Amino acid sequence: MVRLAKHFTGTIETDGRQTVRTPKITVVIPGYNHEDFIGPAIRSVLAQDWSELELHVMDDGSNDDTFAAAEREVENQTSVQCRVERQENQGSSRTLNRLIERTDTDYVAILNSDDRYATGRLRQFAQRAEAEELFFGISGIDFHEDGECGDLAQFEEWYTSKLQMFSRLPTCGFAQLTGNLSVTSSNFFFSRELFDLTGGFEPRLSLSQDWDFSIKTLRWVEPIFLPEKLMTYRIHPDNTWRRLVDVRRRQCELALQDYATWAMQHCPNTLAPTPENWPKFFPFFSRVCGTLFSTDPIGNSLPTDLVESVTAGGTAAAGDQAALARLLAPAPEFGGTDNALEAIAAHWQAVRKIETDKP
Repeated sequence: MVRLAKHFTGTIETDGRQTVRTPKITVVIPGYNHEDFIGPAIRSVLAQDWSELELHVMDDGSNDDTFAAAEREVENQTSVQCRVERQENQGSSRTLNRLIERTDTDYVAILNSDDRYATGRLRQFAQRAEAEELFFGISGIDFHEDGECGDLAQFEEWYTSKLQMFSRLPTCGFAQLTGNLSVTSSNFFFSRELFDLTGGFEPRLSLSQDWDFSIKTLRWVEPIFLPEKLMTYRIHPDNTWRRLVDVRRRQCELALQDYATWAMQHCPNTLAPTPENWPKFFPFFSRVCGTLFSTDPIGNSLPTDLVESVTAGGTAAAGDQAALARLLAPAPEFGGTDNALEAIAAHWQAVRKIETDKP
């Protein structure tokens, strides 16, 4: 792993025969008006089984007792280095940027103040990231309904239908681009230097900043998808993503415009969803696959030059032709979300291996 050789912030132990390096993981929690939920969120971090762990919490100008609730959760524990602060309201993007810019760490994990981690989440990602130079990982998720919103079954049905569509795509990157497989920034685990390469979270975006950030990472690294449900996403009556349809549509258009600025270029990630990497698959994909914010083809939001690009001199991904055939085939039936998560993770890992083994 290149980062361990160049800049390592964790611990190094040796018994004379072998050296064990434990990278540092920093979890950042931006909190806003979640006094009832930030406690369980913090406890889910403190329960992680990783020795080199620190937690930074920023209350973003809450009108309730979010800050005090966060302080109570960390005041008597000694196993994790914690910092709890507050600021005048800056919004999610600026708060995340401020939290992450100040970290000296190997990996960053984000947790929104009303979500929760499953036990062992950080360890599984850190172990998977060990062999990678740069890393961006997401996992399967569970949904938890809070309040009388009656949407739990609807969300689970939506998630299952999305997974069925994602199973027809050749990579996790394509799934993230077209349908935001991660669902939330609480599902992000990434190398600290990847944040610098992407430029961080876009302050212009208040609803789609997580999706935009994840798309920017695709230029540099292919995401790793762990099928286990390693986090819980809270559904509640005031989910802004559901309410502000017109705002999210405009913001998603901006995110796709940013994507288009680099998608015509050569990318370090040879599996990135670009015409150069996928000359047969990409044009068809852009015309038939819907976007995050509507059922219109994603190509409707991209420049014509990108959708109709014919690249020359590039090296197509090894699975380009097979990807087109898979997209045209009927969607498979998995018999449940867990089976779907396992199947798509195995498929994407196989495509990744083919590309890695390519001469």
